[in-house]
Amino acid sequence: MKSPFVPFLIGWAAVAVGGFFALRQYVPLPDVWLAFIALNVATFVLYGLDKAVAGSGMPRVPERLLQLAALLGSPVGALAAMQVFRHKTRKLSFQLALALVLLVQAIALYLWVRK
Repeated sequence: MKSPFVPFLIGWAAVAVGGFFALRQYVPLPDVWLAFIALNVATFVLYGLDKAVAGSGMPRVPERLLQLAALLGSPVGALAAMQVFRHKTRKLSFQLALALVLLVQAIALYLWVRK
């Protein structure tokens, strides 16, 4: 069976890009904020999709894609989805990887703002 990584990645990217352009039409914020919002919504949807198919026998969203989505700028969406859907909340290795992503992003944000 082929990995569902690529189709899910394309779907996540399509939701993020489509969301960005939809927001751009109606929300008067800088593009960087619109991108942040769109990425987080797309990640929230991705986590929700994975939770919805869990246990159904359908292909699951690979964990590395869930973590990659958080790494690419959407840790808020990942954390919100984990709480709302009660998804991946018992898997310590997954939580540690997400915590590392958040730490790296917090340091990067601090260094960027500090300039």
